[in-house]
Amino acid sequence: MTVATPGMTLLITDTTGTTRCMFQLDTNGRFHSIPLSENGLALVTLIENTCEDSNVSVLYIGGTGGSARGGVTRKPIELTKAIHDGKAHLTIGGANAFVMPGGGINFMVDTGKVVPNSFTWVPTPATVAPVEYTMTKTDYEAIGGHMDAIQNLDDLKGA
Repeated sequence: MTVATPGMTLLITDTTGTTRCMFQLDTNGRFHSIPLSENGLALVTLIENTCEDSNVSVLYIGGTGGSARGGVTRKPIELTKAIHDGKAHLTIGGANAFVMPGGGINFMVDTGKVVPNSFTWVPTPATVAPVEYTMTKTDYEAIGGHMDAIQNLDDLKGA
């Protein structure tokens, strides 16, 4: 009571303004719950309007080894060069990946943008990520791609 005076109000809220209550001090030095005042409501509304839902940022960092690249081409190093030269685009589960500078195909991807349930585990132990390479047919042939395995999309759909 050396600082507070009877009739003083106290607004308590969390950092998002969603949980809030207001109290008033009585002459005995006790706070009692009161309805939120117009000013109190305006303040918590302002706080609410400046907040956004939070998400956890999860980045998956991985790389493709020789056998994974060998499944794409007879010249795995040419695939690596195509990725680094921008002739082939790397996605992981449909999400754009950031390719790390340097050798190999090492990447980082925002898992929030990857198709749900795309990753799996194997007993190696290792994670398995869906790796997609997109390039022109001409560039695919130039890197030693398995041209005899190419199929028309309509044939795959059963059209």
